[in-house]
Amino acid sequence: MSTPTPRSFEDDLTALPPCTRADGTYACQRLGCDAYYAPGPGNVPGSCVHHTKRPCFRDGVKSWPCCGKSSHDFGEFMSIKGCASGTHTCAKITYEDDEAAAVVERLPAAPAMPLSMEARARGEGDASACVRCKSGFYCAEHANSASPATTSTTEARETTPDVAQKVKPEVDLDTEQTCKNPGCGRKFRERDNADDACEHHSGAPIFHETKKGWSCCGKLVYDFDDFLKLAPCARGRHDADAKPIQFQSSSAKKT
Repeated sequence: MSTPTPRSFEDDLTALPPCTRADGTYACQRLGCDAYYAPGPGNVPGSCVHHTKRPCFRDGVKSWPCCGKSSHDFGEFMSIKGCASGTHTCAKITYEDDEAAAVVERLPAAPAMPLSMEARARGEGDASACVRCKSGFYCAEHANSASPATTSTTEARETTPDVAQKVKPEVDLDTEQTCKNPGCGRKFRERDNADDACEHHSGAPIFHETKKGWSCCGKLVYDFDDFLKLAPCARGRHDADAKPIQFQSSSAKKT
């Protein structure tokens, strides 16, 4: 008596997740495929052409490590045909580098986000309750905790005239503008602007190999959506004339 062939994930229709498409098809989860398919007998070996490893982005070059093909142009990179074939699947694919990608790399901890004006008015910025002050570290919220070297540097900076200071153009107080501080991008009116109205990043974005983050926050993530969700670390006024930020790539930052 022959042993029956075990059913695959796709053959067992009861194991399939709920379909969200009106035609009953599923999106194949294999990299480089992007096809919609109907589970069942039509999903035969060879119907799916895909890549077996995650893409690599480094120094402006986009490549598929599984087949060694690469391109500087993103459109050409996306059109590189897969190097392996098999059946379509809507199950989550596990790749060799997933275990490494699951580890979020930490840089030195970023300073605490400055308190808002309302928080300082409530006395939340008291130096006696500040962890950084009690530990002997410099704290931007409390001037008396600054080291002598830091204080002298600050005084020298304040007494030196800034001849290159940019003069901002006059705008109507009710004109809607877009804040250009890194990580903000919100619409604002100068009439409503305040010293703590803008939550933004004080550093530059970092794109190192497959990792993304901000130089000011000390956190790197692998997923671009997670990068966009990284919480701001600084407060200040909205600025529609902020200087363009300089990106840090893997060629400029080494681990």
